[in-house]
Amino acid sequence: MINMKNIHKINNKYHIIKNIYNQRINYGKYTNKKEAQKQRNLLEENNWIKSEKTGYKKKNHSHNIKSYKNKNNTT
Repeated sequence: MINMKNIHKINNKYHIIKNIYNQRINYGKYTNKKEAQKQRNLLEENNWIKSEKTGYKKKNHSHNIKSYKNKNNTT
């Protein structure tokens, strides 16, 4: 069975997306499943930290975060 946890197919691309503390973090999009799975496995081994070790250049370390607002409209 193929493990697709945290991998979503959107418009024929495979996106790695993880929710951490109610924040949706996008780790990139890949053209095929194998590439996405390889990157997801590397991220899992490194606690989902974006760094040069996991293939992200320093300028790309900031997370693409979409916060969910609570009832008081604060993040």
